[in-house]
Amino acid sequence: MIDKFSQALTLMREAFADAETGSMLIPAVDLAGEVEGAQRVINAASAVQALRVAQYAGRDEEKDDSGAWSDVDHGVGHVSEFAADALGPMLAMGSVAAGRKVDTAAFLASRLPVTLAAMSAGDLDSWRATIIATELAEASRESCAAVEALIFPAVLGEAPGAVTRRVRRVLGRVDADAVRAKAAKERLDRFVHAYPSQVPGLTSWVASLPAAESAACWAAIDELAHQMDGEDPTRTLGQCRADALVDLMLGNATVSTTVTLMIPVQTATVDEPDGALERDLLVHGPRSRPGLGPVLGYPNPLADTDDFGQPAPDLNPMIEPTWTQICAMGYEIPGIGVIGGDVVASILERFDTRIARVLLDERTGVLIETGVKTYRPNPAMRRFVQQRDGHCRFPGCARNATRCEPDHVIPYSRGGPTAISNLACLCKHHHRVKHDAGWTLTMTPDGDCIWTDPHGRQYATYPVNHHE
Repeated sequence: MIDKFSQALTLMREAFADAETGSMLIPAVDLAGEVEGAQRVINAASAVQALRVAQYAGRDEEKDDSGAWSDVDHGVGHVSEFAADALGPMLAMGSVAAGRKVDTAAFLASRLPVTLAAMSAGDLDSWRATIIATELAEASRESCAAVEALIFPAVLGEAPGAVTRRVRRVLGRVDADAVRAKAAKERLDRFVHAYPSQVPGLTSWVASLPAAESAACWAAIDELAHQMDGEDPTRTLGQCRADALVDLMLGNATVSTTVTLMIPVQTATVDEPDGALERDLLVHGPRSRPGLGPVLGYPNPLADTDDFGQPAPDLNPMIEPTWTQICAMGYEIPGIGVIGGDVVASILERFDTRIARVLLDERTGVLIETGVKTYRPNPAMRRFVQQRDGHCRFPGCARNATRCEPDHVIPYSRGGPTAISNLACLCKHHHRVKHDAGWTLTMTPDGDCIWTDPHGRQYATYPVNHHE
């Protein structure tokens, strides 16, 4: 089977090489035909992949009496707890996306044979097939068959939005209970997500809320926005709605702010008396001193400029950034986006802002280590590991480190120390993956994690480089 994929890939490479030669002598109708032909190949390949994903997910790996791992096949439709964790890194997908792909593939293979066959023939793309599977997620096998009989072949020529409406309409006639069950499930799965915007300084929000509550929320936002619009005609109504949303949320919550200063130091000077750095900063301010690299604008050892792009003089004196340079920098909040340096400066001026300090290795940007003798890391170590890792260290998992637990890479019961070099942030699910799914994890003293899946594939994850 792998040979067939190699042959197909070779053919596609040849087709790409032909396409690279140009199109001057090829009629437009033939170019359109090749676009369609490529899409049909993609559709058929997606069907093969979906079926193989479903077959893989149908197997559980269990330990036998000798401790060796073996496959137990439950058939398509069954979804192994750890299938998405094995396939996600392989397909460069995060945990959520990989889970959806596995669930959709299992449903297509077990409940929607007509839809899968249309994909394999090249007539239906994976996006529209996913829509059909999602809309029928709560339908019985008999209802799925009845819906497929009524929507094909019409859906083959329809855009995704029309496919959604057709499937919902037909399912409502065939199995109204399934429609109600899906609506109830969606209400349970309500969410609010925040994503970093492509534009620095902005964040995109996505929410799915019950319709009644959503209508009330929108009415409140819209009412306040129209009041703002009348008070300040320079703002658009859209801007007023965004400001109204912020005012309504922050007016009903108390939020404290902590600004963490990342200070690069030479690792040879870590073992200093307690409070030495704080005393020096209070007396001398953020400047260089014997044994410590400059706090701001320290020379970059890999280039002939400092971190602000200024030429580094031969004598290597301290180059302090101007206030304009500091305010021009952007600062990233993971999962939210980049906020401007001028905004950070204004936050620092507030009397209620807490300021924390961590030390970085001046070469790698990784936090410097400490350790304790007990099983549980103390609060300082917990904060350290969370700031070093940023998120769960399993490949593709973006769960924030503050919602994870520091886990011993080498188990404490087997002599693994409670030290930064032996602790990694893992969410609850991927903690179980590490212990119960045949994965192994090793970590270097610098915090680089090497994961090996049950099939011998390796994936690396790295601590946050705070210089970036």
